[in-house]
Amino acid sequence: VESLDPRHNLRLHNDLCRAFFVNFEVGDTTLAHVHSVDSVYIFLSPSGASVDQLVKGVGCKRDFMDYGEVRFGEHCECPLEHIITSLPGAGGVTCVDAELLRPPPKRGKEEIQEMEKHELVKVRSKFRCFKIALNPGDAVETFYDFFGLRVVGKGGECDFGGWRKQVQVGDCDWFEPKGTQKVENVGETVVEYFVIQWREWE
Repeated sequence: VESLDPRHNLRLHNDLCRAFFVNFEVGDTTLAHVHSVDSVYIFLSPSGASVDQLVKGVGCKRDFMDYGEVRFGEHCECPLEHIITSLPGAGGVTCVDAELLRPPPKRGKEEIQEMEKHELVKVRSKFRCFKIALNPGDAVETFYDFFGLRVVGKGGECDFGGWRKQVQVGDCDWFEPKGTQKVENVGETVVEYFVIQWREWE
């Protein structure tokens, strides 16, 4: 994102990824900003978000984003310059914008094994995105042999291989290829998170 808009808060930045947490209330309007890097958008407003987008060269467009909706913006070829207003009738806008800055190092390991509780929600040439939901007491074994980003959709308390952590909506954690890890919901609320796999592209 090319902007000084205070609603776009940088959460993470490395050679492969730049992730912003975007959050603003009903009735609020962003400053004009430009998206010029291919991006994965994960929308996290609990009751969805209704917006008006004023898009340069197009005009005003009304849109609605459900909780958990994942979209891909191909902005390298078609940059997007817009202003967004959050409308009444739903919650404010909460989302994570994960920019795909470059492909991961080539390792020749594109295929991944199926994992319990991992729902595949979006696939494109540059990424795969999975949704994981854990009820209180649920646990899942993960094996992420890839570079990726974990984004929290519904917060709570989890144990990540012996490390307890309170996770909050919009938390972004980068990881590199690693072995098996057990993730357990040790809190009293449902925890949901999304995992974006960086694929090898040219």
